[in-house]
Amino acid sequence: MAVERVGRVLHVRVRDAAGEPAAQGQAALLGEAAVMDRVATVESHRRCGLGSFVLRTLADQAVAQGAGTGVLGATDPGRALYETPGWKMHSTLAECIYRP
Repeated sequence: MAVERVGRVLHVRVRDAAGEPAAQGQAALLGEAAVMDRVATVESHRRCGLGSFVLRTLADQAVAQGAGTGVLGATDPGRALYETPGWKMHSTLAECIYRP
């Protein structure tokens, strides 16, 4: 696993034993809030707890750097990843697309 901070964004990357990407995620640090984004696990590594590990690592790192609130948007299939460790749904999101 590697944790890197670039500006206000934390990146977590997990590689498998062969050095290939297995899971990743990022969090933007915005004052006391951490906005989780792009938490994903490569299909061949799913159902092994890597998504939860990435999310927990991001949250722990964000708290260590002053965040007190976590914010994220989840798809319906991804909600279990967030609800299992205690995240609570606050509201639904509207999907919007803008094409000039």
